[in-house]
Amino acid sequence: MHSFGDAAAMMRAVMDNIQEHINIMAPDGTVIWHNRASAGANSASVGGKCWEVFEKRTERCPHCVHPAILADGKPRDYEGKTPRGDGEAIWWVRAAPLRDAQGNIHAIIEASIDITDRKRQERERQEFEANVLQTQKLESLGVLAGGIAHDFNNLLVAILGNADLALAETPPGNPAHACLRDIVTASHRAADLCHQMLAYSGRGRFVVGDVDLNALISEMGNLLEITLSKQARLIYHLDPALPVFPADATQLRQIVMNLITNAADAIGNRLGTVTVTTRLEAAPEPCPGWTPPPGPGILLEVADTGCGMDEATCARIFEPFFTTKFIGRGLGLAAVQGIVRAHHGHIHVESCPGAGSRFRIRLPVQPPSAPGKIAAVRVSAAAEPASVPGGIVLLADDDEEVRITGRRMLEKAGFKVILAHDGQEALALFSSLGPAVTLVILDSVMPGIGGVEVARRLRENRPGLPVLFTSGVGEDELQGDGPAGAVFLPKPFDMENLLRLVTQALCRPGSRGGP
Repeated sequence: MHSFGDAAAMMRAVMDNIQEHINIMAPDGTVIWHNRASAGANSASVGGKCWEVFEKRTERCPHCVHPAILADGKPRDYEGKTPRGDGEAIWWVRAAPLRDAQGNIHAIIEASIDITDRKRQERERQEFEANVLQTQKLESLGVLAGGIAHDFNNLLVAILGNADLALAETPPGNPAHACLRDIVTASHRAADLCHQMLAYSGRGRFVVGDVDLNALISEMGNLLEITLSKQARLIYHLDPALPVFPADATQLRQIVMNLITNAADAIGNRLGTVTVTTRLEAAPEPCPGWTPPPGPGILLEVADTGCGMDEATCARIFEPFFTTKFIGRGLGLAAVQGIVRAHHGHIHVESCPGAGSRFRIRLPVQPPSAPGKIAAVRVSAAAEPASVPGGIVLLADDDEEVRITGRRMLEKAGFKVILAHDGQEALALFSSLGPAVTLVILDSVMPGIGGVEVARRLRENRPGLPVLFTSGVGEDELQGDGPAGAVFLPKPFDMENLLRLVTQALCRPGSRGGP
């Protein structure tokens, strides 16, 4: 037996104990009844117009479904919003007619559920999924760019190397001399494009040193002011307490140049400013869509008062070869993003049409302890003499054109060259040749046994063996695991660079060639 006394009391108890807000409105919008949940949210509900009580309006809401329900008698579902202390609440509402015994509509009943948190979670999920999809797209494009650069660099070894060899054999007065020189120049330009692709993929070659970002920005700004539009004025807010930090200065110059140039282009023929800011942050500044890891970092910010970008453009600016200019080439911001990723940093853009843009880059003060994309070996930029002592070179590369071109260059310099098409063959040939090998040149990535593993096994039998690594991707493939004293030669290479690095490998302290 229940203890409610009568059916009306039981129904009232049921309505007051459910979580949904139940409200009954007269045809003119007057609230004539509500349950306890609704009363808790709207203390003055009975007797007021529903738009006054729930939405704090002075007239009927534009989205009101009551006239339609009164006209056709069909229930309606809709989403409504009501103001509250921390913003606004979002409700899912089902409105239905209440009929008397004759079937006439004499009131409208609404059941409302607060879906504010559900909507927020749905929005956060959508943003998360969009970020994941964007990250996956960029990672896929990065892998594609790195793969193309790798294969293209192997082709450029043959083009550049053979053109360089032919140029050395062709007198300056020969008509072919100028053509060969143009081939060499075009090959270097193609190699620069490959370097941009590698930068975008985050697998470029990095020369890591202590960088003073303020000095670098001032230097680049002075150079860029000559070429920038006179309408764009550069303003600097550089933190004097900014510490030096480990990075690749050349790659950071590319970032600064791209961001300042793009900012000036956005200003166009109108007067405007480009503001460059640096500061040391103890923690990331809170910002929607900006979630770098906690901890200290160096912030580089470039803001302009230019034309700005809409949301669709902002979503594509980091895609390779995307441009809003009349003409454009290169990777631009795509390369910038790759460089930032390779430095374990984060980049974020805020922009609105007519309100300018702001690019923010945050770089760690110290690199992560885990191996990353930046090469662990600090590459020396000092020039080495191009003279070589000669001897036997074991050259291992899985690309036939690279092997043939490398052999031609080395034989021209006086070496005897033994070729291997992979790591397994290199180990077998070295085992048979013994101490006669003066130098080993290894492609860092080969099918089966890679160059790093080959070098490790060779050094077990012959410590101090001179080793020169080559790669069409970048020095980061060594991941800090290359043997001590090994030298790295990026592809494509010409005769001069090959012989300079060969000499460097042979002359490294502790290196011992053949007898």
